[in-house]
Amino acid sequence: MSGLRAARGVAFAMTLVATSIAACEAVLGVDGLEAAAGGVGGTASGSSSSSSGGFARPPAPGPLEAPDGGSSVTFAFTHVYFGDTNLDGGTDANAWEQFGYNIDGIQPENTGAFCTAVDGAPAGVHQEGINGIQNAFGHVVVQLLVELLPNFSMVYNQSLTNGDFTYLLTLNDLGSAADANPIVASFALGGSLADGGMAELDGGDAWPVVKGTSFQFPSSYVVGNTWVSGSPIDITLSLRAGPFSLQLPVHHMVASMRLDAAHQTATDGVLSGIVPTAELVAQVQALAGLVDPTNCTNQTAQGIFRDIAGASDILEDGTQNHTQTCNGITIGLGFTAAAAKVGPMVDAPAPAADPCLGKDAAAD
Repeated sequence: MSGLRAARGVAFAMTLVATSIAACEAVLGVDGLEAAAGGVGGTASGSSSSSSGGFARPPAPGPLEAPDGGSSVTFAFTHVYFGDTNLDGGTDANAWEQFGYNIDGIQPENTGAFCTAVDGAPAGVHQEGINGIQNAFGHVVVQLLVELLPNFSMVYNQSLTNGDFTYLLTLNDLGSAADANPIVASFALGGSLADGGMAELDGGDAWPVVKGTSFQFPSSYVVGNTWVSGSPIDITLSLRAGPFSLQLPVHHMVASMRLDAAHQTATDGVLSGIVPTAELVAQVQALAGLVDPTNCTNQTAQGIFRDIAGASDILEDGTQNHTQTCNGITIGLGFTAAAAKVGPMVDAPAPAADPCLGKDAAAD
């Protein structure tokens, strides 16, 4: 793969090892989600997806049917899959193929229909996963991010267990029925547990809600015990690691998760959408500068940024056009969740300043 060169990896890792250890105390999270997300679209179980025209898609809604519950149920994320591990936690370079949905509706073998890859893009940038799942973020970008923050997905999930943060998905009036259409839902970032203890993940945790991060899904639905967010919505996704944060605008976001019969746990969750390439690269540049200010200009870091741009596999608007250069990167995350309590509102942390503003990359 372009950009994963041994010499660069050794040189870059030497400058980052101390910061990476500090990041092991960090949080990677979703902050300021402004709308919706997507489910495990192509796993062997296939329980949270349908296959329309052979594509991984969320199941369609059933007939209109009011939810039968008298109160809301909030689910807290218990694990997030970035595409570098399977559902059983085992490391797998091809795990990304399981997470996400098909977005463009183009058959994978119709290569002439895809947008033109950017200069320096890796071979197979338009490669798709199970049933056409599109997840260039998991396929390419995750492998590049670990050059900045090794083991970041492990650190992220340890932070969930530590009670540092979570994501809260609330379904209004969810009862015992396997079907409800529509059901109003909302998503928010959960802050650190008030007692500073480990998350129990058993329904007893009371997670505070971070102000300004709550977004509604007014047309979501439950069909066959699978919740789907409804029509695609644009969101802002924040992947945070302690002082480090990627604020990612994600377009055409769809979400889903499979509920157990008692509606107390969720598996096969998916967040699926498109990240504009230029904004992702800018965010990674700022993160790299926080890790080490020399990354704002050194050529090792610049190579990583170029390789991330090379992951572009779609147009920002979710379409393909062979006459245009790709300017979006598909993303698919998996997740599990469990019922939890909601605590008080808390202030959002102040964003870090971009240390690379006004600095030009060093010449070759």
